[in-house]
Amino acid sequence: MLRLVLVLAALALAADPLTETEWAELRAGNVVVHADTSGADTISTGYVLVDKPSSPLWGDVLDLQARIPENGTLRGIEEYRRVSPYEWYVAVDMEVFGFDVRFTNHWTCNDNTCAYTLDPAQPNDLTLCDGYFKIDEMGSKSLLTYYSRSRHEVTVPSWVRRWLAIDAVQNLLRKMKARAERA
Repeated sequence: MLRLVLVLAALALAADPLTETEWAELRAGNVVVHADTSGADTISTGYVLVDKPSSPLWGDVLDLQARIPENGTLRGIEEYRRVSPYEWYVAVDMEVFGFDVRFTNHWTCNDNTCAYTLDPAQPNDLTLCDGYFKIDEMGSKSLLTYYSRSRHEVTVPSWVRRWLAIDAVQNLLRKMKARAERA
């Protein structure tokens, strides 16, 4: 648990501040993504303004099963252990451009953040997989921030890593926003 608290503290510092131009993009309904694939890790932070308060928005964010039809790379998501309403474990199966990827995450929620880290007790095709969703109230809207950092066990082409860091994050947040605002 201490490891998770330390990871959460480090992740909270990971998000870059938004520029005025990026705030204008968010107010226009667009997704803004900061990405870095220059090192061994694939890192991205995505932002979107959602026309919904944070309390009901959490249900949309944490509806992992709803992501499967929204994301062609997902084969399945299965919760394999529940510790409490604020702590659980999930296995994810994906196929990304012909690469089969399975990984497991330990999720915890605290205040306005739900974070995940790789569950090292399970077999994983990633050597690193952590991140978080954070929701900040912005009047009647919410700023949804998604941060992810991963490292693959095998060498992955740079164009695939860029797609994961930018396009996949934009798609995730765009579809999550649309689903949340429809409900």
